[in-house]
Amino acid sequence: MSFTPQQEKAIQTLDKNLIVVAGAGSGKTRVLVERFLYLLQVDETLPLNALVAITFTREAALEMRNRVRKSLEENVQNFPQQVRWSNLLAEMDSARIDTIHGLCATILRANAPEAGIDPRFEVL
Repeated sequence: MSFTPQQEKAIQTLDKNLIVVAGAGSGKTRVLVERFLYLLQVDETLPLNALVAITFTREAALEMRNRVRKSLEENVQNFPQQVRWSNLLAEMDSARIDTIHGLCATILRANAPEAGIDPRFEVL
């Protein structure tokens, strides 16, 4: 899989958080998935739920989640001796891959008493 120099930089930058902005069909999802997996690969102590990948639509979030899951499944097959990939795959339901609204709702539900709101609220 080949990437442009800018995409490689987005995937492999370790010392800061990143925002990937580009037009439709430019490979944003592919870059974010690769970055997600790269971070898990280079830091074997990093838990899956320590990473956050946010997109604008539910469809894009689902696609990103499915791509990460597929890549983890491939790593389990290709590197069976590395238990980490199996553990990460088992944790996929806790992956923070969501829309902006979904992430905010998760944060609010986790802190509902402090925010003074009903944790069973619905996003409109």
